[in-house]
Amino acid sequence: GTFIFAPMQFFAGVYGMNFVNKEGQPAIPELVAEDAYLYFWLAVLVYLAVVMPLAAWWYFRIQRRSAEDAEEFEENAAPDAAMSAFELRGA
Repeated sequence: GTFIFAPMQFFAGVYGMNFVNKEGQPAIPELVAEDAYLYFWLAVLVYLAVVMPLAAWWYFRIQRRSAEDAEEFEENAAPDAAMSAFELRGA
């Protein structure tokens, strides 16, 4: 979650501040531009469109590797270690 939402929180924090100079005029161009918030939200959407597929790819890659490691462990396990619960009870 942090991987995805921390940069957006940074953008919201920066652009949510009231930056003004000594005369009280906005000091950053984004506050003066007519469609500043439109550009901000477009940037957030582009960011999400890039990061969400990358995060999904990373998640499923980790899941696949975990499954492969589990299969490899089962294949290489000693026969004694592969006893079922039924066999361990001595029945």
